[in-house]
Amino acid sequence: MVYKARCRADGSQVAIKKIKAAQASWQGCLKLRELRAFKMMGRHPNIVSLKELLLDKQRLYFVFEFLPCTLRDMCGSAGL
Repeated sequence: MVYKARCRADGSQVAIKKIKAAQASWQGCLKLRELRAFKMMGRHPNIVSLKELLLDKQRLYFVFEFLPCTLRDMCGSAGL
């Protein structure tokens, strides 16, 4: 599930993805395939950037930059 939120520090919009599986520790979080893939790709203008990781009550949240549309929307408008 992905939620739209506002950053309290600077007021920018962010997307927060809640990871379904409970995480007992940061070590377990760092072994997740999705996180390893983001680290491997590094920064790229065509890939959404991961701003922060949050671990709260054994739930992991990825905080991404917010994009106003989805890939599906973009493909539909381009006629793909």
